[in-house]
Amino acid sequence: MTADEYLYETDETNRRRELILSRVSEPPAPFFSHQALVLQVAKVWSDHVEPRGLGRVAIAPSTWYWITAAG
Repeated sequence: MTADEYLYETDETNRRRELILSRVSEPPAPFFSHQALVLQVAKVWSDHVEPRGLGRVAIAPSTWYWITAAG
């Protein structure tokens, strides 16, 4: 697949896709530890940015898993 085919002939999606060496792949969602760190950084930024009226902070959607305690 060429870059033009990828850009103009594939269906649009909100899922992340990559074109590497003429092959389209969908990388897996980040690990939970990565998402937890992203959330902590977003909180710090938000605490600085929003009270000063500098804008708003948001994080990108992720694949969600419910984590429950065993037993």
